[in-house]
Amino acid sequence: MLALYRGLPFVLIGDSGQHDPEIYRQIVNEHPGRVLAVYIRNVSRSPKRIKEIEDLAKVVAGAGSSLVLAADSLAMAEHAVGLGLIAPMTLSDVRDEKAAAADTAQPPATHGIQRATPAATADAVSRGDLQHLVETGSEAVPPSVIVEPKTRRPLDKA
Repeated sequence: MLALYRGLPFVLIGDSGQHDPEIYRQIVNEHPGRVLAVYIRNVSRSPKRIKEIEDLAKVVAGAGSSLVLAADSLAMAEHAVGLGLIAPMTLSDVRDEKAAAADTAQPPATHGIQRATPAATADAVSRGDLQHLVETGSEAVPPSVIVEPKTRRPLDKA
């Protein structure tokens, strides 16, 4: 798809359960600057799997993109609004769907690592900042983690 639509930016969406993070790491590495964000649904609390996602986060942040690891779609939607990918008014729809699915569930914690440059963000992740955030998150619900460069590339609306 990236070869077919060379002029378009992309958002990659998957989950932490299978091979999505590894595939996305390769895509970001092979197409620097083309991936605006990587959204990963956190379906695993395995420390080994979190380490694998940290490796993806280093590549994504180093390429100037963002990584959102979230237990539900609300953190992803909020991030997408910040990038201008979806309209702000859609957040209420996402919140309503989330509430309908689990009206008594506690919302997952959202944590962030943000540094002045993509390289500094990657360094923070390699030092274990992401692992620390995940380990200190809620026991009941996997946390959301956002790793992104300090300066986002503006979405070209032309």
